[in-house]
Amino acid sequence: MSLQKWSDDIWIKQLADRPALTEDLETITERYQAQEPPPHLVLDLAQLTMIGSSNLSQMIVLHKYAHQRGRRLKITSPSNSVWSVFISASLDAFFDFAQDPAAGLADLQIGS
Repeated sequence: MSLQKWSDDIWIKQLADRPALTEDLETITERYQAQEPPPHLVLDLAQLTMIGSSNLSQMIVLHKYAHQRGRRLKITSPSNSVWSVFISASLDAFFDFAQDPAAGLADLQIGS
């Protein structure tokens, strides 16, 4: 899936199921960490039907990197099955979620 640069300060990445998911997260992490300062980031999970522990770890790395630099990572549109994985892993309180990309963007624009 492509990376959308919403503005100089906000990127949106729509993710899809494996095998593309792991590679997409690797690519976005590399591109994100190459930016100085990094933008806020919205990860749209609308097309994701499952997620594994290694993918959660990749998202944690992105989140920590953003947080250490005063940036925010928003996760949007998780399906019920993906949401249940976040809850089971106790990551529902760790990440910042929004109902959909528009709500995530609005929150970032108001809060940034």
